[in-house]
Amino acid sequence: MKFYLFLAFLLIVSFYSCSYQKLEFEKQSGKTNSVKAGEKFCVSLPEDHKTKYYWSVNHDYDKKVLSYINSVFHGKTVEFNFEAPAKGKTEITFFLNSYKDTTQTKTFLLEVE
Repeated sequence: MKFYLFLAFLLIVSFYSCSYQKLEFEKQSGKTNSVKAGEKFCVSLPEDHKTKYYWSVNHDYDKKVLSYINSVFHGKTVEFNFEAPAKGKTEITFFLNSYKDTTQTKTFLLEVE
């Protein structure tokens, strides 16, 4: 019975987290990602816990424009889920960490319409 409850939980979490719009363009591409006010979206990044590298979000974004919901690990991918409560522009920065060292940075430009 516990197994079936756990399986149901995984399916619900997987469906819930994967249904959001995904941001595609990093800042270095010169493109801005657009979402509508009130929409939820996610940023999906490759992550493998076996290598001891993990992504973290820098919470130094405009909190009037962006609200962090949670992050969900799926195999070799982590999805950071957000909601865009109001119109505006902001940047979301993620750090690839190994222990206390940052080895890579990814930034996404976001415009909420």
